[in-house]
Order: sequence, then structure tokens, then C-alpha cells
Amino acid sequence: MRVVIFFLFILFIGGCSSKELYTLGDNLNNIRELKSSSEYIAVDRVRVPIYLINSPIYKKDTPYHLKRIEDANWINNLDKELTQTLINYLHKSLNNSNIYPYPWSNIKRFDKRVSVKITKFIAYRDEVSLEATYQIYNNFNKKSLNYFFNTKDKIKSKAINEMIKSMDRAYLKLMQDISYKL
Repeated sequence: MRVVIFFLFILFIGGCSSKELYTLGDNLNNIRELKSSSEYIAVDRVRVPIYLINSPIYKKDTPYHLKRIEDANWINNLDKELTQTLINYLHKSLNNSNIYPYPWSNIKRFDKRVSVKITKFIAYRDEVSLEATYQIYNNFNKKSLNYFFNTKDKIKSKAINEMIKSMDRAYLKLMQDISYKL
């Protein structure tokens, strides 16, 4: 009986929480196939700054200070979510079902491998800034090409939802850049 009461108490406390959960990747529905490919492409886990790994959502309130947004959390750790979003985007934009997470999948062979490191992905004032480096390794010729990516996207209002939409648009630009270079 105590276990049941404890379980109901936990459900009640959890249900009273007013946290909003956010995710990225809604722009994937609007992707047109750019080209068709049958290459095996491996995608490393996207590396992100520490403030994106855990669930809370942050924004800059000054150039030197990050502030946690109250009652706003990512639905998943953003490194995992950004990785899966990139894989999904590449599936659609390249019209290729041979794109896998690396090294987690059972696929041992790959033609190209994509590694992304996001160094800045944050809202400040009325825009989101995204800076990243990425590498495309070609397994045929054993050569890597390294790229730097930088974009800003205007936030249309002060609402958290608009900030997330702006982050989504900025990440879409990065994914498009990667796709074009593959």
C-alpha cells in the first residue's frame, strides 16, 4: 500500500510541474530530394557545448553570461537529437537509406564519414548564432575535407517557441551545407 501511495504522490508532483518540452527538426517535412546516392555514409555523434548536453534550455542575457530559461527543457539531450536530425535530413535530401550513426550501428563499411562539432548554438538578443566545424572523410581516397560554418537567424518575437524555431532554421542551414558538400 505504501508503494502505491508513493507512486501516486510521484505522479501528482510530476503532473504539477509546468515545464515545457522542446525539440528540433520540424523543418525536415519540407525537404526536397537534391540528388540520389547509394553511398554508405557514417555520421558521428554531433559534439555540442556543455550547455546543450543537459535538458535545460539556455540563452545569453549578456555577452558573458548564460541564463537558464525557466520551465523550458529539451525533450532529449541535444547531441543525440541533433545527430538523429542530421541523419534524417541526409536520408531525405540525398535520397539515400544508407546513412547510419557511427559507431553505434552494425554497419562496418562506409564510403564517407561526417563529423560535426558545434562550438556555439545560442540565442542572444534577437538572433540565434550557430558556429560549427565539420569534417567529411572519404574512405576511398583516405582524405578529409574540413569546413567552418557560421550563421545567424533572427528571432521573430520574445516567445521561447520563436527562439526554438530560429534554432531549427539555423540548424537546417548547417545540414544543407553538409548535404551539398557530400
